[in-house]
Amino acid sequence: MMFDTGSFGYIAPDWVGRLHYHHEVGSTNDEALSLACAGADHGTVVLADHQLSGRGRRGAEWLSKPGDGLLFSLIVRPDYPREFWCRLALATGLAIATCLRDEWQVKAELKWPNDVLIDERKCCGVLVEAREDFAVIGVGLNVAYSPSGEDYTSVWEELGKPVSREELLADVLSAISAETLLCGGSGFADQLRRLREVSVLNGRTISFQSNGKAYQGVFKGIGESGEMLVLMDEGAAFGGGKVRSFLQAEMVRF
Repeated sequence: MMFDTGSFGYIAPDWVGRLHYHHEVGSTNDEALSLACAGADHGTVVLADHQLSGRGRRGAEWLSKPGDGLLFSLIVRPDYPREFWCRLALATGLAIATCLRDEWQVKAELKWPNDVLIDERKCCGVLVEAREDFAVIGVGLNVAYSPSGEDYTSVWEELGKPVSREELLADVLSAISAETLLCGGSGFADQLRRLREVSVLNGRTISFQSNGKAYQGVFKGIGESGEMLVLMDEGAAFGGGKVRSFLQAEMVRF
């Protein structure tokens, strides 16, 4: 089903004027990057029912059938120092997880740094791409259905009833806008507290890579700069992977 821009305009009048809607594009992030380079304003949104070449972190594909999900990219022009832009991915993941929990009664959790899970199955991924004076936040959120396999789910599947993509997009955009403003200042301390509360990796054995080497340890939490804290073998600690380094942390299943 195609996205109903008329309904969205009624639900979210402040957002519809900034929405660039496409039935099909190569990548919403690529479209948003082009718009931002041409001077598009902070808060501009590119939305597509289907992506031909959607991508996730570390070059992975993001697959979704036409109309099954929310595939969008948000242009942000932060007014805080660039050194804090690395927090955008964490802030976005927190925004989506919190929105699903508070507004949609879905018990979403966050897998560091920015995958949103429901019942330990992935329902949303985030990809942030930064340039000189702006960043593009790409989001792929499974709404109606999810890719086949036990590792994925959707909001509809978890609720057991149809979900309005228009209402969900309005809620998610408002949440992301608020959280990405907070992460550049004193509000980040409260974000860290809330991130720690919804972190699904706490106490889990995980595997990850750093500087081309593979490691395994117990996830002990999120540090003051947003980095993951891992207890390695023989008591060695790893306080690595500040968000900017985009380490991949995966739960180890036994």
